[in-house]
Amino acid sequence: MKMKKMMICLLTLALLTACAPSADVGDTAQTEPTPMVTPDTAPNPTPTPEPTDTESDTTFRYIVEGMEMTVPARRHDSLLGYSMVYDHNMLTFEKYEDYDLYMETAETNLPALQIKISKETRTVGDVIGDLHKIGAEDSGYTRIDGCEARVLYYIGGNQYDDLVKTYSVVQAGKAVYLIEVAYFFEASEGAGSRLEQMVATMTFDDVPAAKELKILFRDKEMKDFSSVIGDVTRLRVGTETGAACRDIKWTSSNESVCTVVPNGGNCDVVIKGTGVAEVTVTCGDLSASTVVRGKKSW
Repeated sequence: MKMKKMMICLLTLALLTACAPSADVGDTAQTEPTPMVTPDTAPNPTPTPEPTDTESDTTFRYIVEGMEMTVPARRHDSLLGYSMVYDHNMLTFEKYEDYDLYMETAETNLPALQIKISKETRTVGDVIGDLHKIGAEDSGYTRIDGCEARVLYYIGGNQYDDLVKTYSVVQAGKAVYLIEVAYFFEASEGAGSRLEQMVATMTFDDVPAAKELKILFRDKEMKDFSSVIGDVTRLRVGTETGAACRDIKWTSSNESVCTVVPNGGNCDVVIKGTGVAEVTVTCGDLSASTVVRGKKSW
């Protein structure tokens, strides 16, 4: 009986073993490895440096109270679109958001010596109108880098420490500049003159050359005029607005009738005798003339 039960158990075990599914290696699920993502290792682009003002060494020649001097200086090239030679031993440069400032702190309690240059969004007429409102008075014309400049003065008084300011308003190409020179009254013939001569070294970027010239007197074209012996008539060069006329030369065809005294694009015509002469201004290939008639009296 025991033997029979043992045989039944062995038979059952054999049947179970035979029916069990066999392990198939090929049916085993294979887990694929997650691919590695290689980060972009390209270097970051080098940022483009912001443009800045630049300076270079040069010399500055000026005349003060009859004495000619030449000193080491720097030419400052500004992002405002101009360059200027300045005496860096006299002035320090500071850049502000809306203007450039060249400044020397004067003696205690005296106004600072300075040149302030701004590139305006206003028109020449608007700038001049605003200067009139603060008490600046018209003082004629000059030329800076061949471009016509309106000149105005503000004088606080005739005491030695009173503030004096010279304003030059110039259109150079499409740009309008306001140039303010400040000093105290006693410095007018010395440091003030020296600052003005620094302004005279200014050049402007991208200024077109003049295509025509006119001789003007009090803002009107002058082609013929009469004057008496001893009189002085101030003429000036007229060009298209914003155009430059450099290396201006004035001549008289008959100096026994009149002589010419050039001054910054202007010209003083001095009547010397009776007769007729022709005063001519040239700028490169351009020229303009006016007839001058000298008289003994009116």
